[in-house]
Amino acid sequence: MKKYTNNVNRIAFCSPAVKSLFLSVVTGVMAFAFWFVRQSLSKIDDMLGDIGEVINKVINYGFNITVVLALTLFIVGIILIFNTPTAYRIKLAVRKRMFSPEYDNPLHFKEGCLLPRVTCSEKFRQFSLRIWATSTNVADLESISNVISSSINKGRMKKYAVTRMKTDEAMNYVTYYIEDVKENRKLIFKSSEEMKQRNLTKLVIQKGSVIDISTVGSCLFSGRTRSGKSYGVTSFLIQLLLYGRDKYGSEIILIDPKTEAFQGVPRTILPDEDGSMDKVIDIMKDFDDLRRRRQIIINNKSNETGDEVKWYDMEMHPCYLVFDEFISLRTTNITQRATKEDPEHCLAVFDSLLKTIVTMGASAGCFVIISIAQASVGEGGLPSLISEAMGTKIIFKPSKEEAKFLWKNENMDTLVMRDFEQGDAWFSSKDGEHDFPSFVRFPKMDFKVKEELSRLMEAYYTE
Repeated sequence: MKKYTNNVNRIAFCSPAVKSLFLSVVTGVMAFAFWFVRQSLSKIDDMLGDIGEVINKVINYGFNITVVLALTLFIVGIILIFNTPTAYRIKLAVRKRMFSPEYDNPLHFKEGCLLPRVTCSEKFRQFSLRIWATSTNVADLESISNVISSSINKGRMKKYAVTRMKTDEAMNYVTYYIEDVKENRKLIFKSSEEMKQRNLTKLVIQKGSVIDISTVGSCLFSGRTRSGKSYGVTSFLIQLLLYGRDKYGSEIILIDPKTEAFQGVPRTILPDEDGSMDKVIDIMKDFDDLRRRRQIIINNKSNETGDEVKWYDMEMHPCYLVFDEFISLRTTNITQRATKEDPEHCLAVFDSLLKTIVTMGASAGCFVIISIAQASVGEGGLPSLISEAMGTKIIFKPSKEEAKFLWKNENMDTLVMRDFEQGDAWFSSKDGEHDFPSFVRFPKMDFKVKEELSRLMEAYYTE
């Protein structure tokens, strides 16, 4: 394994193409030297006799070999300029940035330190760069994601940057996920039917990014006015509604305290004339009863088969309780304190039911979508237990200040501020693939969205 040295051989960090072209120049100079010697000796061949003939043959062989080698190396160099894999270019650029003293030694190596192993591979247009903690530690490696992004900010790699990173559980290495941040992966759907996925447990966001609700169904949507938050929720609802109800009485319930996002959509729960939404508590109780019934059916089936059975194995469709403008609902529309006359309709009961559904509903395919205008936790915001239990978190047109409420500074350095458009978001999902926040663009629905949502909601409960 190579060691760090202040007197580094800079050619070691050159690309194979550069090395090949450099060697072609060297062998070309050697070929010229052989040619020059041959020309000089030709004038005194007669004087040297047999020895001169032998020398001349050797020089001719040397000339021919070096000419062929120079041409071969030159051709190889030209080919490599256009065909060196991007993964190798990234690896080489990062090694140069990390290990060459002229770049300020970001990992603070000392003379003689063993250099860590670096690998880079490509899968589905995403590059996985892995650096081992050989003579450093993972904490130092976690702090250099921006340095890695800047190291590849040139040439054909200029469009790539680190979008997230993951530390090995055994603290042996850190993996940086590098993507083309300029590529537009936004999907465009001309009709709602195009949005139907092959698997009912998958919800698509963009090309290459889906949420697997078999493991992380409950979702938290955050975003200020006109950030695309309601549009994003609707894109999920349309995908869910396309499958229709199952034989177990699946439910999709929309709660709209401000009568904005889902106004006019059939079966949407709206406030009473006095603005109260205490009836939501009764709806939540019914939803929790549905969860219990489904769980009993699943448990009975597991006992019959002698093996664990999941809700989707039984052709159950996911159930969703959708809260729009959750903070407004919780702080304004729900009775804050219990009364003797009606102790069951108050904030404490609301919070208790919500915690039960969010924390226990996944095994029965019963989930919650919570939409809030601004990410906040604690008094006047989202209860911290609920925030922690939400498997998928999304912030539209985000800021790092808001993101800290949801991700607690985890890998925030990899999140790049940009000119966000409507529907642009940071997203994470605890599915083993999207555990850390990254940038996504929600799809464009090029049809009458509200009208189609209403039609699908009506069909869901009538077919």
